[in-house]
Formats: sequence, C-alpha cells, structure tokens
Amino acid sequence: MALIKVSPSKLGTWQDCPRKFYFQYIQRVRVPGSWAHFSMGNAVHNALRDWFASPRESTPDDAAALVKYHWQDGGFADAEQSQAIRDRTAAQTRSYCQTVDTEVDVHSRERTVTMRTDQIIISGRVDRLDQTAEGLQVIDYKTGRQPPAEDDARGSMALALYAASVQSMFKQPCTQVSLHHIPSASLAHWRHSDQALARQIQRAESLAAEFTAAQRGLESGAPLDLTFAATPSKLCQWCDYWSMCPAGQDVGPMHPRWQAVVD
Repeated sequence: MALIKVSPSKLGTWQDCPRKFYFQYIQRVRVPGSWAHFSMGNAVHNALRDWFASPRESTPDDAAALVKYHWQDGGFADAEQSQAIRDRTAAQTRSYCQTVDTEVDVHSRERTVTMRTDQIIISGRVDRLDQTAEGLQVIDYKTGRQPPAEDDARGSMALALYAASVQSMFKQPCTQVSLHHIPSASLAHWRHSDQALARQIQRAESLAAEFTAAQRGLESGAPLDLTFAATPSKLCQWCDYWSMCPAGQDVGPMHPRWQAVVD
C-alpha cells in the first residue's frame, strides 16, 4: 500500500475544517491575494533565517534591516499601513535579537525534515534547529498577537512531528521544542518524552487515514457534505475559501486581509 504524504499544515487543515481541506488539497483551488499577517510573518522568518547565518557577527539592527529588505506589501490596506507595520515589526525583531545568546550553536535554518512510518511520510520545514549538549532543539517562530504558553508548546502536533523527524534524520536526541514569540520576545518551552512523540505520530497516522478514507468515499459517490463536511467556526472569517462556502458565510463576513496586524 502506498504511503500517505502528510505535513503538519495539511493535518492541521483537516482538523480545522474538512471542507477547507477539500478546496485546498483535493481541488487545489488557487485563491488570488494575500493576507497581511502572512506577509509580515514571511518577512520575519526570512530575516531571522539570514540573521542566524552569522549571529556572532550580526547586530540586532541588522535584523531590523533584514525585515525591511524582505518586506512585501501583500494584504495591507495601503502603502502607509504597510510601512507602519513594517517599521513596528522591524523594531520587534530587533528587540527579539537583543535577547539572543550570540554563542548559540545553530545547526540548521529553514530546514526541511522528513520521516517515514509504516503508514505515512511526514515532511515539514523547521524554522531553526539549535545544537545543545542534550541534542537538537526545535525552534518555531510566532508572529501573532498572543504570546504562546507552555501548553501550546506541549500540545503542538507540528512541533512533536518536527522533533520526531529530526531524530529520525540526524540520529541524535531531539525532544526539546520551543515557541519564540517575536513581538514580545517571549519563549515557551517543552520537553517531550519518546512516548509522547510516538503518540503524536499515531495521531498523525489516524488523521491521514481519515482524510484518505474521505477522499475514497467521495470518489465512490458519497456526498461532499458527508465526506468533507464544513466545520463552521470563527476561523471561517479568515478563510481563503469563504466566498465558496455558504456555511462559512453564515458565520459572518470575511475579515479584511489586514485585520490581524492592527491593534
């Protein structure tokens, strides 16, 4: 039997809403436009990727300049708003880099990691891997409004799958995971047990089996509302496929594409 290809984002989409999964991964619907918070997040991730290439030689001011270099205007209301958010984000990234230990041993940046089980092939991209005395540590950058808590690091299936994949690829321990919230320069850490990582892998296999069964059901003639049912929630107002989904429209109007970056 062919292995099912999954990523943390694909699994997360299935959990959030099977109908969105259908549009994105089965129909592969292309949606024009961008969201401002994605533009902001991409600029920060690209800036930190470049900055951590040489943290001993780089300065926090360099990090701020890199944010501006990588900035894109997609999703913002206008150029004035984009510039204001760009300058704020650059200052936040500078502040975050001021807290970084310049002796950090960076193993990898924006590294794609993979692993196989008997049922699935997991693939994802890790923002940063740090080498520690105890093994490798997964670092995931966050740019949203709310700083993550320890429970967010502990419960993240994505972080657990990254850690398991890193262990499989590099043949060294990787049980430490961290969320780095750039706007507040706050960190949330968790250390997984091998048993906890195994449970998250089993969870991923179960979710992959669910969406594979749904696809087969649809191909056999089962109705879309049964196989890939919409799951209305507040997330609908942030969904690229809002205009195609009556259930999502019933939740409320689609938010402006810049809503998440304003106070």
